Amino acid sequence: MKMSHHALLQKRSSYRSVMGLLLYLARDRPDLMFSLKEVAGCMSCPTLCALQSLRKLVGHLKSSGGMGIKLVPPEFGHGKWKQGGELYWLAETFSDSDWAANKSHRKSTSCAAHHTNSSLANASSRTQRVITLSSAESELRSMVSGCADAIFIKRCLQFLVPKSKEHIHWVDNSAARQLVARQGVGKIRHLSGKIFWIQARVQARLLTLLHMLGAMDPEAHEMLGQEEDEQATPKFQGQKNMKTL
Repeated sequence: MKMSHHALLQKRSSYRSVMGLLLYLARDRPDLMFSLKEVAGCMSCPTLCALQSLRKLVGHLKSSGGMGIKLVPPEFGHGKWKQGGELYWLAETFSDSDWAANKSHRKSTSCAAHHTNSSLANASSRTQRVITLSSAESELRSMVSGCADAIFIKRCLQFLVPKSKEHIHWVDNSAARQLVARQGVGKIRHLSGKIFWIQARVQARLLTLLHMLGAMDPEAHEMLGQEEDEQATPKFQGQKNMKTL
């Protein structure tokens, strides 16, 4: 039996209304991020399969409605994985991806979870715009997306609490870490726009270590990493004080 045009429009309107409520709820339910991302992609033109998926999602919410996120009081330098940070506020980002897991379009999904002093501050799940050719490329795009969000969250925290913050990005793919740690794109030319800005942030740490070794520019007669070392000195001093205590 065919559905009338009026009934179809009504179902689409109901679909979008329920999705709006779920998207608002997703900030407190990170376990729904991936499922919501999938059904939200059909908001412009919902299908029967999308409607069935939405019904299953609502059914899951009915059986697990009592779930929530526990927020703990912040402790000095106490993070989710790192303990004993040099600064009071410690922000951590965990990023990952599922390489070409979607069998229909083979695009990967980037996910990230951001913690502030071991409490979850934000989580995200996004479909990557291109089809990645390797797991390292997929993880790199997830890392870039998560790092961009982390910079925004860190600046928001800086506005609320005008103190220095320490940020650490965790990723489990060693190939992606190597791409970020080196300079230049090498043979992976199509990743140049994604790599360069995040490589610059990693390079600041290298310049700080070179300054500590006494490296200098022979033409300008200036020490390398002077500015980076001045920014890192308070962190090292705080770490030294913690060890003394």
